[in-house]
Amino acid sequence: MEIPSRERLILIIDDRPDHRRTIAQVFQESSLAVEIETLSPDAPLLERLHRQENYSHRPRPDLILLDIERGYELLQAIKADPTLRRIPTIVLSTKGEQALNSYQLQCNSYVIKPESLTQLMATIRTIESFWLHIVTLPQE
Repeated sequence: MEIPSRERLILIIDDRPDHRRTIAQVFQESSLAVEIETLSPDAPLLERLHRQENYSHRPRPDLILLDIERGYELLQAIKADPTLRRIPTIVLSTKGEQALNSYQLQCNSYVIKPESLTQLMATIRTIESFWLHIVTLPQE
């Protein structure tokens, strides 16, 4: 397995602070070097991804976990933009019926969030294992 030359930046976008904290905690326990950034869907997300304004010093994320409840527009913008579409974007939702729309917008994975925080942690560990240990992420 190739070890990345820098920390992997994971961007977590979720409207629930408890989910952001739980997801961040699981990734911080990873055996790989990761940096976690959490944002609310109300944040200036496209400015963040395009490294504009207050975000000019921040690298683009290597992986995005996006709660889809209010994230369809962002997912569409990410996958329509040649500079952003290479970023793997995993959609998280509490509902399964949004999967087709998310895949049509070219998400890389669609994951239904379990109801309990313990089960959510186990699901995120599986995502972490696949996306950070098995998959080769694109380099910027």
